[in-house]
Amino acid sequence: MRLTRLDTGKAVSVDYRSGKVVNLMAILMSAIKPDATEEDKRSFPRRFQDMVQTVFAHADEVIEIYE
Repeated sequence: MRLTRLDTGKAVSVDYRSGKVVNLMAILMSAIKPDATEEDKRSFPRRFQDMVQTVFAHADEVIEIYE
């Protein structure tokens, strides 16, 4: 994503790469795959929240800003 200030015209690019610290697809698929167990489905909200906390804890690794 590229963000540009309207007043100065200065711009930066921002990359978000959560895959550096979590495997989002694996967490999602564990709950929706055809053979997902009831435990997989029941534990999904907790595992998803854990993933979000991991991403926030490693924000300096998942967000890159380039001028």
